[in-house]
Amino acid sequence: MAVRLSLGSSGIWWALFTIPALLTLRNRGPARTLPGGKRAVGAVLGQLRHTVADIRRYPQSMMFLIAYLLYNDAIQAVLALASQFGNDE
Repeated sequence: MAVRLSLGSSGIWWALFTIPALLTLRNRGPARTLPGGKRAVGAVLGQLRHTVADIRRYPQSMMFLIAYLLYNDAIQAVLALASQFGNDE
């Protein structure tokens, strides 16, 4: 019963916070075409290279990305170790 209540309350939470997005956000136009005959992978890698080169101009953004990666890694470690702990205990 606790799992049902937990999943139900989570569903209600997400439904409530989806309503403002559905009421205020509008669809965008079609996506842009790729520049100069490039393939999608080449365009993505070029944009990633440009972003990484420019990140040095934004030290707070770099710090945020590093902190996010560490946080995400910690969450993944907790999830993996919690399942192992639950299995052992």
